[in-house]
Amino acid sequence: MILLGVTAMLPPNTQTSLALVAVLLLLWLLLRVREPEVHRARRTPLTPAELARMTFDAVRADDVRAWRELFLVGGNATQALGGAAEAWLEACTPAALGPDFAKLRRDLPAGARFLGGRADAENRAFLLVQTGSDPQHELLVGRFVRVGSALRLLEPASGPFHIAAE
Repeated sequence: MILLGVTAMLPPNTQTSLALVAVLLLLWLLLRVREPEVHRARRTPLTPAELARMTFDAVRADDVRAWRELFLVGGNATQALGGAAEAWLEACTPAALGPDFAKLRRDLPAGARFLGGRADAENRAFLLVQTGSDPQHELLVGRFVRVGSALRLLEPASGPFHIAAE
């Protein structure tokens, strides 16, 4: 009521402008409330060092879903695993990765500094870190496969997921 009284004392052009601004603000607020969740882009490591860096970032952020994104998904899984892809995808869930992720979190000391990553002949990825003046030590991230130019984790450090052959 007070707002109507104040706007009644304004010239007609100002009243129209004020009403238009109020309507636009209301529409903006309604759209902000209904705005969909932002979908983050999936990161694509091309080298073992990039894979290790993305793992380090996920562990530091305590984000098991970000770590899960480094594993095979969808078409990549089919390309790498063929007919076993569906069973593998059902087995590779954030809950199934939880124990390996928790172990990485425990093994990565607070204040650790990222040094790099490396791979061995068996396509196992290692995260290289240093804490304080201690020499570098490495943490096993898991085994990876190359899908096109990208590296994707195939299994966590604890070993392969059970993929039903039946």
